[in-house]
Amino acid sequence: MLKTLREKAGLDQEDVAAHLECDHSKVSRIETARSGVRPIDLRKMLSLYGVTEAATVEDYVALAKQARERGWWVKYRGLHHTFSAFLGLEAEAVELRTYEETFIPGLLQTEDYARALILGSARTTGSDVDGFVEVRRQRQTVLDRTGFTLWVVIGEAALLHGMAPPAVRKAQLLYLVEQSSRPNVELQVLGLESGVYSAAAGPFTHLTFEGDLPDVVYEDTATAGLFVEQDEDVAAYSHAFARLMGGALPPQESRALISRIAERL
Repeated sequence: MLKTLREKAGLDQEDVAAHLECDHSKVSRIETARSGVRPIDLRKMLSLYGVTEAATVEDYVALAKQARERGWWVKYRGLHHTFSAFLGLEAEAVELRTYEETFIPGLLQTEDYARALILGSARTTGSDVDGFVEVRRQRQTVLDRTGFTLWVVIGEAALLHGMAPPAVRKAQLLYLVEQSSRPNVELQVLGLESGVYSAAAGPFTHLTFEGDLPDVVYEDTATAGLFVEQDEDVAAYSHAFARLMGGALPPQESRALISRIAERL
């Protein structure tokens, strides 16, 4: 978010560093969530970027404070800095809209499924597995937070993927049916024959926050991840997600399909 505000203001990191009287590497660490930001520095940065509306400033300050308090993920080694930044935003979002075409989304994975998926990932070394599994488990506590909503569209191929033993896959699908019955979780399956596809290059998550904080989209990539923050680009993802929901099976039919696939395992 701060990087986008800086770029919109036509400034580079050296300009901000001069304003804060610090090294430009500090600005880089703040923007990539490798370090927190003090409220006093954040207020200076927002003023420099032309963000002067009192309520908006306080929203940013509150988000920064909460991120520092809830940064449980910082103790896990091996997390790419962009994914760490995503975890900070996910922990503070009030709504997530997620599209996944190949695998079950992390917030809805069982531990055994997550472990199988991580073991099969080209990004992961053996020593990282337990930490990555624990990160996924910790992330899922967001589902218990009051006022949080998760909207998910999953490609049917994700339900059929043979990357885990049948027993693990069956348990995962049954867990998916169970979790999709939560009042704050809306899940739909995009059938193989739907004729609708995402205009994005791959899976993405659209995050919405309280107050005047702008929406952000996180797109997973083969190496790390990409944040999309320009208003017109975020709007394009929002439109794409709406089309995916419109082409997917309704929630009740989606649960029925998942159950039928589980029964065959």
